[in-house]
Amino acid sequence: MFVGITVGARFLGTPLRALLRSIQGAAMAAGVQVAIAAAATLAAARISGWDPLALMVAYAPGDLAEMSLVAVAMGQEATFAGTHHIGRVLLALLVATLLISALQRASGGPNEGQKNDHGTHTPAS
Repeated sequence: MFVGITVGARFLGTPLRALLRSIQGAAMAAGVQVAIAAAATLAAARISGWDPLALMVAYAPGDLAEMSLVAVAMGQEATFAGTHHIGRVLLALLVATLLISALQRASGGPNEGQKNDHGTHTPAS
């Protein structure tokens, strides 16, 4: 809740047109996340034979605690949803890290420094 309050407070004084553009972008991002979750759900259900509802709760975008509560409310296993949620987040972090590293190498990197006497890199000046 506090994250939402903090994010919302940043929009104080923002012109309505800019606020609407932000809402549009957020809605588009959420739509893409839900579409990816639905595709992953269908693929995993087909491959594994697991309950599609349990998989949708596990793959849906959202916070771990809230999605675990949603799982319980829907009669699904919270541990199943939580474990998949943690795995999905860790996979996303790994992929993002690898992608950022590859992009930095391809562009020359932000801190292409030289090795010092200790064999470690020092930032370029």
